[in-house]
Amino acid sequence: MSALTAIIQLLYTIPSFLLYFLTVAIVIIAWHNLKSSFFQFYLFEFVMNMLTFVNVVHSIRLPSSACADCFLFEYFQADGRSTSSFLNQLQYAMQFHMACVQYTTTAVVAINRLTITWNTELWERRWRRGSWIVMIIIFTAPFALTYPVFQHEAFFRYDVTVDRFSISSEYKSSTMFAWLVPIMAISAGITMLINIFNYFKFRKLENKPQGLETSLLTITFFASLPQILGAALSVLMTQATRDSMLFRGTNIALPYVSDLLTLIHPYLLLVFCKKPISGDPSPYAVLTLINTFLILVSSQELILVRFSATMWLFLFMMAYSIPSLILYFLTAYVVIKFWKTLKSSFFLWYIFDFVMNILTTCLTLVTLKVSSVTCHDCLLAPFYRLLEGTLVSNFLYAMMYHMSYVQNCTTAIVSLNRLTIILNHYTFEPLWTKYSFLLMIAVSVLPFFPTSIVFESNCTWYNRSDDSLVLKCDLPYGTLFTPLLYFQGLCIAISIISNITSAFMVRKASTEMRVKAEKNFVILISVTTFVQLSSSSISTILSAYSQTPSYAFFHTYILPIISDLFTIMHPWLLYILSKPIKRHILRDVLHVDSSSVDHSATAQPLHQPHGAGARPAKNASTTNNRF
Repeated sequence: MSALTAIIQLLYTIPSFLLYFLTVAIVIIAWHNLKSSFFQFYLFEFVMNMLTFVNVVHSIRLPSSACADCFLFEYFQADGRSTSSFLNQLQYAMQFHMACVQYTTTAVVAINRLTITWNTELWERRWRRGSWIVMIIIFTAPFALTYPVFQHEAFFRYDVTVDRFSISSEYKSSTMFAWLVPIMAISAGITMLINIFNYFKFRKLENKPQGLETSLLTITFFASLPQILGAALSVLMTQATRDSMLFRGTNIALPYVSDLLTLIHPYLLLVFCKKPISGDPSPYAVLTLINTFLILVSSQELILVRFSATMWLFLFMMAYSIPSLILYFLTAYVVIKFWKTLKSSFFLWYIFDFVMNILTTCLTLVTLKVSSVTCHDCLLAPFYRLLEGTLVSNFLYAMMYHMSYVQNCTTAIVSLNRLTIILNHYTFEPLWTKYSFLLMIAVSVLPFFPTSIVFESNCTWYNRSDDSLVLKCDLPYGTLFTPLLYFQGLCIAISIISNITSAFMVRKASTEMRVKAEKNFVILISVTTFVQLSSSSISTILSAYSQTPSYAFFHTYILPIISDLFTIMHPWLLYILSKPIKRHILRDVLHVDSSSVDHSATAQPLHQPHGAGARPAKNASTTNNRF
């Protein structure tokens, strides 16, 4: 498995698992409201999917990463023919066993939805009482087909030609596929037919179920799509000639389809369960996230981290980053959920900024924060050595500069957006709303031009004097930094001029405008300008003193915090300055008692439709609508 493949899989599996555990926690905590056969199978699928993923990681992905010089080589070499192979037999058998479990479970859930649609009162009661019997059959029945594996040796074989391990058995895999593929195809066919029948049955119902039941039916339908795709790819793989283009293509695609089948459920639940799955699930979600801690253990046998000044800085940054990111997701959720009333160019750019800042957070976490607390002998050191000499390192290094371009440019564009909206809301707001996506594409793509030179260099992770890792490329320091510095200066100038002009125009507006918007607007200008100037100052210091001890200090301790300010200040500003946003979060998301919320927030709409009410005075902006 290549480093790029490993990175891609990590990027989607980590957040997927967090969301999966979160949804399961909510289901368990709110079980008195969720007690239904659907969620019984949801919990069953969760357990099965976790077993599947753990088995896939240990029996397929880790061995494929264990090269002759890798730290896992001796571990898998010890699992050869000379050792007891029961665990190897189990892992090999479970690859086929769990595939059968996943496909049959999806088909059974489709049948469950069909019967519930047919007669909810009768079949829901029967499913709740008897679903555990069905689950036992689903899990145990495949052993009748996989038991021959336990009668043959299974071991991890090292292939010198591709420099990796793979698990194999003396029992032919073709025999296993001979029964697995038909089961997959039959299950997928049953699921597809039932979902089609469900759709037409649902359309003909005079009294259609609303809310949660409709959402669960939709979830079942979309959950079956990866199953159908996986079955089709498996059939094609068995029919393809080995080493053919079709065979290689299906082998590349199947792991991702398998992951999709395993991890899609929490996303479907999050997207389609628009009606709360309990009276107030959101507080549970937030509390679960807040009470999820990273436990760092250090021992003589296994060094996870090494406590130092950078370690304490890392803990400090995590302490403010976690609640900030939670608030960021909450504000973005509110904007999307109430888009009909919030539809404006300002919030278009807020969502764009949210996506870019989350990418920046992931980037800085890998390249600056975690690496700064990873010593040569620490647990994550092999991960960074895995990236050594690959395009992934070049990409990460280039993206550090790329996202700086994006952040500075976005701030300048939003300043121009505010200025033009204040000048003439009815002229510029439709233009911004209609064409902002073009600017967003340009802002996202154009920085690749000044950073493309990174891909022609050699990027490595090397140990600093404090035994932590840092990413460095063999490029002259000014090659990337000097153009970025000039660009930052240009963006700051545009932001300052636009914001000062906007402030003067707000002061000349009506008294009502000044009372409701001026204070918030000035605060927003001050914070944004301060962070921009701070970033530019730090960048100037780094550019001028790159060969001095101060460079390491600013790069290690100051630059990450400045980057975080750019990333996480926006949700706090919006929450503090926008009473309607605060009201939506407290009342509609967290379900806090309305008596504890500032009722002054209800005195003004968050966003007034363009044609509603009296036409505002000349030069009046929509700042009032935002705040």
